[in-house]
Amino acid sequence: MQPVNFWTVVILQIVAREDVDDYAYELKVKDLQSQLLEYMRGEHGHYTQLLEHPQELLQLVNAQGAAFFFDDTYTSVGAAPDSADGRRIVEC
Repeated sequence: MQPVNFWTVVILQIVAREDVDDYAYELKVKDLQSQLLEYMRGEHGHYTQLLEHPQELLQLVNAQGAAFFFDDTYTSVGAAPDSADGRRIVEC
């Protein structure tokens, strides 16, 4: 039996850690998707439900802000353009 190279062990540990991190991230994304879908099935419309739970949406897309333009209504959450700037962007 040949001795195990130190660097081989280090590389295998790094790869294993990356696999664990990837799996944990996938679980987090699936959990956020499930939460948002559950909210959207609520008694209010999809749009209203998303606005009532903006943090989950922002976490899902890894964003600090988002803007919604629906039925001529502009709504922003987090770090997003104000209404006037947002409407100008939508109208372009």
